[in-house]
Amino acid sequence: MSDIYLACDTHSDQEVALKLVSMNNEEYCQRFQQEVRATASLSHGHILPALDHGEFDCWCYLVMPYVSSGTLRDLTEAGPLSLDETGTYLHQISSALHYAHQHGIIHRDIKPSNILMRNRDFAYLADFGLVKNTRSVAESLTETGFLIGTAAYMAPELAEEDATYLSDIYSLGIILFQMLTGDVPFHGSTPIGTFMQHLSKQPSRPSQVNPHLPVELDAVVLRALAKEPARRYQSALALDQAYQEALAAYARRCADSQRTTQRFGVLLHKRPRSAAAAAVALAAMATLSLGASAHVFYDAYATSGSTISNSIVQHTNSSSPILDQALYMGNSLGKPELPKPPVTSTPPPVAPVTTAVPVITPPASVANPVTSHASSKAHGHEKVKKNGPDHHGRDNGNGAEKHNSNDPGNGNGPEKHNGGDYGYGHGGKN
Repeated sequence: MSDIYLACDTHSDQEVALKLVSMNNEEYCQRFQQEVRATASLSHGHILPALDHGEFDCWCYLVMPYVSSGTLRDLTEAGPLSLDETGTYLHQISSALHYAHQHGIIHRDIKPSNILMRNRDFAYLADFGLVKNTRSVAESLTETGFLIGTAAYMAPELAEEDATYLSDIYSLGIILFQMLTGDVPFHGSTPIGTFMQHLSKQPSRPSQVNPHLPVELDAVVLRALAKEPARRYQSALALDQAYQEALAAYARRCADSQRTTQRFGVLLHKRPRSAAAAAVALAAMATLSLGASAHVFYDAYATSGSTISNSIVQHTNSSSPILDQALYMGNSLGKPELPKPPVTSTPPPVAPVTTAVPVITPPASVANPVTSHASSKAHGHEKVKKNGPDHHGRDNGNGAEKHNSNDPGNGNGPEKHNGGDYGYGHGGKN
């Protein structure tokens, strides 16, 4: 339709873009002249201006500033843009588009490749070759039965109706979706197939496509992409304002979360016992609600007039912002190192050992035998120490039994024994 050349303005010695259309193609020449008149009538900081235009020999020409930093399409092809970058470009293009609408110009081909980047912070709305002038029917060159625009960005009502400024807002909503996610919402194998999806399919929520997005932006984008024009934002500025308000709501939510964390820190220093209980409850509820596999809480204690000495430690197989907040509630010396959980093990059960104790009957001729400690061990009994002096006058330990001389008893109980007692029992009288 047209050819664009890099040229040099001999008067200003600046590089410019020179757009040429042959006058031999009457239809193309008429469209080009319409673009020239529309561009020349608009004076806005983010609309690419016309420096000069006219006819020379058999050519129609338009001179524009040369923009060397590419287009918005180049940026979105590299992936999603940041929330701030998206807000900057949306504000600039929305203001330019709203200005054009106020002057009766409908762009009809809003897409990233028609948004030129002077630098990373400044965008131009360009290419008014398919414009519709609502104030001049003669300048609206739409052929009956033809769809005008680019399928991936066309509003669904264009299948049966003429373009309106709400069609441009739908296209701007597609660009907003693409800046946030890195892709357009609808794809088809052919342009007609792509356009039919605008008619029959609902777009995905941006936060589903890009999980890093705040959910507050979903409602903004989906309203801009409403199938019915009346349900969309009624101006490009309204869409821009809704995006900024959604970002502000997201910022408030983040600030509220941060203040909640700070309140726990104040509570920790003023009321350590309450802070410990609240933190344990918070972490426990978060664990249950998020399905985390928490293993152990330990060493969470506080004394009156002091801070928590070893904070609250949780070992878990998963993490979340809530659990991270409850992980360390701090102490006066800062965050402690994460201690290893205590290792507890249950010893295996020990089977009882039964020892048969033989009964030894002393000979009748022995009146007062003395059983040695060695023979006592031979029968499987422990040596018992006693507090009082034994029959040799020595102190044999800590036993509580009182024994008279000549008492060789080996009992383990607290019974009192008289001389001549040969008991071998474990706690009973013999």
